[in-house]
Amino acid sequence: MLYEMLIVAENATLFSDIPVGMSRVTRDGVVYIASSMNDILYLVVTKYSMLDITV
Repeated sequence: MLYEMLIVAENATLFSDIPVGMSRVTRDGVVYIASSMNDILYLVVTKYSMLDITV
């Protein structure tokens, strides 16, 4: 699951499509890819947020 999230997070932007089972979450201006397994929510920062100098 984390591997797939990393692949999605590498290409995700504010308006890109996110696969079923994952969602886009924005917290304090940082965009994450989120997915849960066994009632634990995992967040991966998107490359888009890491390269955005305004954050």
